[in-house]
Amino acid sequence: METTIEERELLREKLGLNDAMLTQFLRFVGNAIRGDFGVSYQFKRPVAMILGERMPATLELAFVSSILALVAGIPVGVYTALRYDSVLANCWKLSGLRPVTLRSNPMRFPAASASAAPLRARFLPSRSLSSAMS
Repeated sequence: METTIEERELLREKLGLNDAMLTQFLRFVGNAIRGDFGVSYQFKRPVAMILGERMPATLELAFVSSILALVAGIPVGVYTALRYDSVLANCWKLSGLRPVTLRSNPMRFPAASASAAPLRARFLPSRSLSSAMS
């Protein structure tokens, strides 16, 4: 289904797309502050209503994941602090690097792992300097 040029121009005017970019942005921010996010093109309903319907599940997910992170993270952190040079502690430390390195480039994790290996060598100045300070 094709639309005519007149219909497109009418829609652009109705949506405010003919205004300057700064004007459009300020209008959006002003409406968002008031809680008016417009109408969803997909659901043909106000976006604020859709967000309100989905907020309980989102909050439940955030709460449960935070509790799980604390329940798992505190014991792992304590173990790693107490047994810093153990094999298991090194595995935990290495796995902690994984989400950070994989976020933007999947090949960063092997590179980060390889570059962290020399830090364990006792002959490097950084290792001996940190040992001398403690």
